[in-house]
Amino acid sequence: MPRPQSPRKHAFTLIELLVVISIIALLIAILLPALSAARDAARASVCLSNQRQIGVALGAYANEFDLFIAPSGATASYISNVDPNNFTGTQWNRLDGYVKERQVSAQGDIGDVFRCPEATITSGGSSVAGGAWHYSSPRRVSVLLSYNNSDGSFEVPYRLDQALRASDILFAADGTQAINLSETSGNYGRAGERLSNSIAPVSRNSPIAFYDATAIDIDDPIFGSDGPNVERADGTTNSLVRWRHGGDTAANAVFLDGHAERLPIGELRNRNVRPDR
Repeated sequence: MPRPQSPRKHAFTLIELLVVISIIALLIAILLPALSAARDAARASVCLSNQRQIGVALGAYANEFDLFIAPSGATASYISNVDPNNFTGTQWNRLDGYVKERQVSAQGDIGDVFRCPEATITSGGSSVAGGAWHYSSPRRVSVLLSYNNSDGSFEVPYRLDQALRASDILFAADGTQAINLSETSGNYGRAGERLSNSIAPVSRNSPIAFYDATAIDIDDPIFGSDGPNVERADGTTNSLVRWRHGGDTAANAVFLDGHAERLPIGELRNRNVRPDR
């Protein structure tokens, strides 16, 4: 009696396997850029949300302290008229209390709202986030109150009600990060609290560096140049605008009226860092 034959198992041929592998590779090649773009867009959205929260905190601080804008630094001897608690940290340490419980350390113990998820630097061939904060303010707006002007006067704190063009005046933007390994761990990877070249007037009574509608350079790129768009290795406390979004072609920024927006390279002008007198 003949033995029943079992059904033959059909195996893929080599050509069929190669076709399947080719299709999978093609799909991956198509999907990866889209997934990467979606990830970058999500990070940029988080950054923009952070800056909107900073805008809310900016207004809350001003309402509490007689409309003064949070200064980028101050000595205890001069800060009392802006902050009766004599709190001498950066503007981010000051505003931190308006987005979560205040932390007084300037070495990184502040909220994630002051950190951009795209703010990474390369260390030893790998990408490192690091840094206490990743946003920087124009020096003429977020004033450094411990600075001594050339005429012996202190800088004058800026008030929110002085800003006649509040929607046009920059309060903070993505800033270049420190890559100097000699800095302390809290400072390594952070942006400078002040934008370089956005200096204060040489005298508290000087009109220099304020907005002037007749100035021929008010619509020039910020600081005369959009900057090299690279991280800083000099270890200073100053920054340039870091166009870290959209493939290093755009930066997020928050203005004195509290609104935040994404700006392509070339959209930040001198008018945006020159406050009204």
